[in-house]
Amino acid sequence: RFHGREEPRPYLTLFGGEPLVDSAAHRDRLERLLAGAQERGLTVAVVTNGYDLAGYVRALAMGPVREVQVTLDGPAAVHDARRPHASGGGTFERVLRGIDAALLAGLTINLRVVVDRDNLESLPELAAFAEGRGWLSLPEDRFKTQVGRNYELFGCASRQRPERLFDRLELWTRYAELATAHPVLGRLHRPRLHGARQLAESGSFPVPTFDACPAAKKEWAFAPDGGLYGCTATVGHPAHLLGRYAPRIERDEAAIARLAGRSTLTMAGCQGCVLAPVCGGACAALASSQRGDLLAPDCRPVRELLGLGVSYYRL
Repeated sequence: RFHGREEPRPYLTLFGGEPLVDSAAHRDRLERLLAGAQERGLTVAVVTNGYDLAGYVRALAMGPVREVQVTLDGPAAVHDARRPHASGGGTFERVLRGIDAALLAGLTINLRVVVDRDNLESLPELAAFAEGRGWLSLPEDRFKTQVGRNYELFGCASRQRPERLFDRLELWTRYAELATAHPVLGRLHRPRLHGARQLAESGSFPVPTFDACPAAKKEWAFAPDGGLYGCTATVGHPAHLLGRYAPRIERDEAAIARLAGRSTLTMAGCQGCVLAPVCGGACAALASSQRGDLLAPDCRPVRELLGLGVSYYRL
């Protein structure tokens, strides 16, 4: 009703919790969602822990699925320690079967690794495993990767130890050191580093970024309780509620306009900053959490990360 005809075309993301639980009720929901998306000319991305992925591959391969994001937090021993099954057993081998089945069916896999100080050093081993599996020989439209940083937001990560978390610059500095020492890691994932990767690959910088936060512009999150939010990071936080989509549509247009108007051209903290066209003001949710104002900038160490990228890509 509000965004279905926008260009570029919007797409749906199934996000959790876990959307691919192996149950009759979940299968019915997934099949109805895929059918509804197909009818409306929309594609679907799926974010899953991968445990029950193999059982859903046939349905996903028949639907309008653009990619399946699966998380592996390291090689088997590391992943199983960080993401055990509720029974206490490991999950790595079962996730692995799901990834291979999805690739065999022609689905695109987006492999995500969530890192902190406890598992970063194991990434070269994971990269060597992925290469041996043949994943790194696939084109990027079939197999892509992302490295995510474990971080605290709104104090909700109760099991995280803050001292084990990286800040952004620490993470990518250590990653670059590891990838230099273990080239296979560089083949698993090539970090963007604020445009350095694009400069290395194409000889050109990305276009200026005046707004790095897509919330209430190109991203909306529909919570299971019927709440409407600007992004998945803010779901369930009452200060970030933008309205409801069920049982009836109720939009807080003032709150939506405030978030939708957030850019480096409107944020006082970005005025006169020479790095603003690269930073884009970054994340409103983090700015709200750390500074108490979503219209404050979430300043990134752009200069340092771009310098790191120049060194890493030997520009």
